[in-house]
Amino acid sequence: MYTQRILIFQAFLCLVLVLSLSFSDADPVEAQGLSITYGGQTVTCSSITVTYTVTGASNPPGSVLVEAIVNGSPLTNNDGPASNGMHMVTLNFATQRAGTMIYGRIRDASNTVQGTPEACGGVISTDTPTPQPSNTPVPTVSGSSPTPLPATNTPDDAPPWSGYFDGRLNPDPAEYYSIWCQYDLIEIYRSVPESELLKNIALRAVVDLSVGDVLDPGDFMTLVRNTSDVITIYGSNGNSAPDSGQKSFSLSECIARNGGLPPIPPPPDDALPGDDDSSSSDYSLCSDPEIFEIFVESCLAELGFNDLGILLNQLWLFCSGQLLAPFGVVIGSYCIARRRRRN
Repeated sequence: MYTQRILIFQAFLCLVLVLSLSFSDADPVEAQGLSITYGGQTVTCSSITVTYTVTGASNPPGSVLVEAIVNGSPLTNNDGPASNGMHMVTLNFATQRAGTMIYGRIRDASNTVQGTPEACGGVISTDTPTPQPSNTPVPTVSGSSPTPLPATNTPDDAPPWSGYFDGRLNPDPAEYYSIWCQYDLIEIYRSVPESELLKNIALRAVVDLSVGDVLDPGDFMTLVRNTSDVITIYGSNGNSAPDSGQKSFSLSECIARNGGLPPIPPPPDDALPGDDDSSSSDYSLCSDPEIFEIFVESCLAELGFNDLGILLNQLWLFCSGQLLAPFGVVIGSYCIARRRRRN
């Protein structure tokens, strides 16, 4: 019995020795964790596309957080795949001003990688003057926020379109009309083939329109108040004429660019008493002494006015406009006619 136990113990030691020798020839095993490599980014003023590579993913894979960093602060984010391999995630956000610094960042519980900040739309040069419409001063904007700049498909190193900075309403490189609001006017320009003022429309006339009303400024153009704040101008004489087109803008922004509402025009003056031809006397009776004398003598002789005071009072009322002119003319014509027939 004792010998049997020794044999079993020796067999166990041999097995342990064999197993030890087998594992001593293999490489040591190291625990693997998720690793993220930032591949690159494509930046515009309204989006960023981030490329990254994941290795050491778990099974099943989880997700990573992809962020858009604008001017140093997170603006928007979305979940991205965390499986092994290369991935691409696009984040869209509100349009930023050209020159805004934007980059991407990717995070999980143990990793944070990010790209290099880039200026969207290229770097704005302060040495290049901004072109303006001919004979049109730059509108002064007070109390209004700048119009947000739409995204462009131009290369990142291209200069931004000057129309974003010259005060026009709802700027768009492909716009049909260019609109400025200043001096209580809505100024409508076209820029092709050259800058030309097409029409000035009184801002007060547009403010007084009801929703759905239409204004005809001429030259086959039509202005419509679509809503309480949206104005649209239609025509066929804009930048792509003779093709027809349209341009919409915000009425509230137009009023702000103008510096406020234009004043309400005063009502027309009431007609002064005596200005109407029907109540004024331009007859020679009141200005020609000879005709006046004939009138008095004829009326005294023919109508029996023995009281000279009554007659003179009636004549004074007539000549001062207080007696209806037709009545006085009838009397005078009758009296003078009777007098002439007697002579």
